[in-house]
Amino acid sequence: GIYVGYEGTVNFTAGTIEGNIIHEVEKNCGAGVFIGEKGTFNMSGGTINDCTTEIPLPDGFGTPLPSEPSRGVGVYVAGDSEPTRGTFNMTGGIIINCKPRSGHTADGGGVYVGCEAVFRMKGSAIVAPTLSNAKGDNDVYLDDGDASKAAIIVTGELTNGSTTAARLTMKDLGAYPGIDSGYYETRVVVEGGDIVYPYRLTVDDVSKFRVTPSTKTSPPRNWKVVKKSNSNAGELKIDP
Repeated sequence: GIYVGYEGTVNFTAGTIEGNIIHEVEKNCGAGVFIGEKGTFNMSGGTINDCTTEIPLPDGFGTPLPSEPSRGVGVYVAGDSEPTRGTFNMTGGIIINCKPRSGHTADGGGVYVGCEAVFRMKGSAIVAPTLSNAKGDNDVYLDDGDASKAAIIVTGELTNGSTTAARLTMKDLGAYPGIDSGYYETRVVVEGGDIVYPYRLTVDDVSKFRVTPSTKTSPPRNWKVVKKSNSNAGELKIDP
């Protein structure tokens, strides 16, 4: 749909990015919007919807074969290191019904946030959670690495009433926190403001984030985001 290249900036205020497909490209990233190194995408309105992946067919026919797992079907925000990270500022608008096709997988159907990448939210911005709690179904994937963990930065009051702002998904490969699982208590997944946009996070802000259950832990667990005591952050907690 849109590629934001090196040091590029796009201001998306209205309109629709719709029905885009990623297929057999490197790492299958960003069908709707790909935010590359040092790129900035400012979304204050409009809709990103119905973006998906294409399943390749052998010789153009037959049983679909899954291709490489996708990252950020709706929006991909490049990470890896601070000097080259991408930035997604979402102050309005909605991302809805972005997900991989059946038989395919995705890290972040709605948004993929790489390590060191910046994803800021405020106002009426919504990555609309689905009735399904399935990984890749219009969720926000927060990646993690050896030295850093991705988080959503809330830079102002979330004003979408009682609506959930987003459903968060972490790495879920096994039972060892910090190694093959990004699900563990005290992990910060929501932060209140930053140096550029200071903001004091509220309990109401934190309550607007749901969490995809972890299925590879033993036993599988439900999670929630709670306001961290004496801190400007929201952290994961097991939801009994």
